[in-house]
Parts: sequence; structure tokens; C-alpha cells
Amino acid sequence: MGKEGEVLSRAVIVGAGAIGLMSAYHLVEHGVSVTIVDRVPPGQACSFGNAGWITPSLANPVPEPGILGQVLTWLVQRDSPFSMRISEVLKDPGWFLGFLRASRPGPYEKGLYAQGVFSLQGMEVLSQVQAKVPFELHRDGLLYVFHTDHEYEKHLKDFEKLAALGMARPRKVEADLRDWEPGLHPDLKKALWVESDWHVRPDDMTGSLAAYLREKGVEFREGNVEGFVKTNGKVTALITSAGEIPGDAFLLAGGVWTGLLTKKLGVGLPLQGGKGYSITIWGAKLRLQRPLYFPDVRLACSPFAGGGLRLAGRMEIAGFDDRLDPRKVEALARSADQALVGWREKEEGGREMAWTGLRPLLPDGLPAIGRLPRMENVFVAAGHGMLGITLSAPTGKAVADLMVKGETDLAVAPFDPGRFH
Repeated sequence: MGKEGEVLSRAVIVGAGAIGLMSAYHLVEHGVSVTIVDRVPPGQACSFGNAGWITPSLANPVPEPGILGQVLTWLVQRDSPFSMRISEVLKDPGWFLGFLRASRPGPYEKGLYAQGVFSLQGMEVLSQVQAKVPFELHRDGLLYVFHTDHEYEKHLKDFEKLAALGMARPRKVEADLRDWEPGLHPDLKKALWVESDWHVRPDDMTGSLAAYLREKGVEFREGNVEGFVKTNGKVTALITSAGEIPGDAFLLAGGVWTGLLTKKLGVGLPLQGGKGYSITIWGAKLRLQRPLYFPDVRLACSPFAGGGLRLAGRMEIAGFDDRLDPRKVEALARSADQALVGWREKEEGGREMAWTGLRPLLPDGLPAIGRLPRMENVFVAAGHGMLGITLSAPTGKAVADLMVKGETDLAVAPFDPGRFH
């Protein structure tokens, strides 16, 4: 695929989350027939309950300088915003060491630059998609609210680096923060407003994309992937619990489970599950004017149309354990208590929903986007960590371009899956 004289007519995508759906959208734009297979309905896994942010200002990779000094704390402190299970560290020490190597200043700054460029390119791509597929999208910026001077100064340094890429510099909020958001905790004094950031309601985005794709003839199948049919060195069909699905090219965009699929093809992709949590109040009395981020406690807050309020956070390296831990939900709630007043109060008929999902995380904190090593017609788009929604639109366009044309004008070179081989 993507070679001169070859025409891609049938593509099969594994994964019906934001990445898979955006990829299908752009393949359909190229005139390709698409089948999507997943074990759950579209948008129902990690894409469902996140904060929905489109935030180039948060392009920093998860492994960041200074993280080494906190690792021992994370290993024993289950209530921390970022934790690692000892069992997962012992099971895959290579991943853990790679994570620590990526936290050095050099790799971190390269990753920040790569994801910053790519996410800024993605804003225009997302606008083009939303013009054809309307979904809930807000352009209200993002207000960073700080508990400590340390996080405030650290983010100012990162913002300076991102400003060199074209991102608008944040505005220092000098007035009383309650004038901006009355619900903020009275102890909070410092904030920065990044006007250029956006947010979506993620389930509305994926639901609208799925409906649009069905209208365009995209076939959705539910089932587990069990293997691949290979002929003359190429994959010719996907073997699933619902039968074989033939295709000319295949895209593996199954989140944290993508590494299990590449292993069936003899190619390793070191993905770990970074479990995140959210609490959503439907009919919340607290009406935020814009999304809020509290870096000290790693808490994200998003307002949605109709009185929805979502609080998201936590990062737990947890392998493939996708069970909801009530203790983590309560830890998230305690973080919210340090940030907002009255966030849990509901209008009559309101309800509260807790959710968890596994963010796919590679050891260097960057996604894998492109052709799978040693495979002629198999591509991968996974490992986006906490930037799955932010990078979904440019990833979809880039990987569709690569599958159809063999090249793309988007800056995906740093995300080559071959960097692990």
C-alpha cells in the first residue's frame, strides 16, 4: 500500500475509539472502503469518559524530568496522582527503564517539540472534520490553576518552548480567581489562561463520527481479533470471533491491546495501560465557564452542554486491569475537594457517574504512528497516552495518507513504530 501502481480499495481497522474512527473518516475521504472491528461498540472504551481536551499546551510527554525522584513514592503510595504497580514493574522492567530514560531533559524536550508541532497541526484538521461531522466542540481555552509556585514556574518554562512552535503564550490571571470561576477553592491564587485550547464531549464526537461513517457505508463488526491470514508475506485477512475479514491494508488502533496484536505478527510494541479515572456530574449546580487544569494534583475539569461537569485524572501503570477501583475514585474526589467548592451538588434529577479507562502508554511517552516494521500492509496508530483526543484528528489523517499515498504532510516522523526495533 502507498506504493506506485498500487491502489488501496479495502481497509480493515481494529479499534473503534477516537483514533480508529478518525482514521476511518480520512480513509473514506480517500475513497477507500472501510471495515471497523472492535470488541465493544464505537467509542465505548478509553475514548468514552475522558476530559475531551484538544490541548497543544499539554503536549509534554508523561515521562518528564524529575520523575525519577518520585518513583519510589509512587510504588508505595496508592493515593498519589501517578502510581505504578510493583507487579507491573517486575513483569516488564525494560518498559520501566525505558520510561526513566525518556524522562531525561534531552528526550523530554524532543518529545515536547514533536507532540507540540503535531497537535498544533491537528487543530486545523479537527476543524475540517467538525465542519462535516458536527459534534460538541468548545473553543473556551484552558485555565491552569496552581497550588504551588513550583508547578507554576515549570509550566511557564514549557509554555515558552511551545511558543516557539507557534502556540499562543498564556495570559497571567492577575485578578481574584473567583472573578474567573466562582467555584474555585479560596486558597488558590495563581492561574494561567491558554486561550487557544479547545475541548469536546468525547462520546458525542465518537458517536457522531460513527453515525457519519455508517452513512458513508463503513461496516462495523463486534468481535475479538484472534489472528491474521498471511499470503506471500502480506496480511490478507483478519481472523476474528465473528469470522474472517479480508482487506488490502490493516490498521491496528486498538489502544493498549494493540501490542498483543502486533505480537501475533512477530513484532513487539511495548504498550502499558495507564489507567485513568473520571467522575461526571450530570445536572451539576456548579457551572464552569471553561475547562480547568490543576497540575499539582493532576486534575482535569471539563464543562459540557446542559450542565455536565467531568473531573478526570489519575495515572496508574496497571497493565491490562480495567476494573474500576473505588479507592481511586475517592482519591480523585479528594483532589477535586482541594480545587473546587460544591462540585458534587446536583440539580433535581441529576446523577453521578464514575468511569475508568486504560490509556495506551509507550515507554517514551510518544505515540506509534505508521507502518509496522517488517509488515508491508499493516499499520499502527496507538500509544497516545493522555493525548488520545488531542491527537486523534491529525493521527487519523496522517495514517490514512500513509496507507493510501505512502506519505503525509503532517509531522509524524518522531512517532515511527520502528523506533522500538
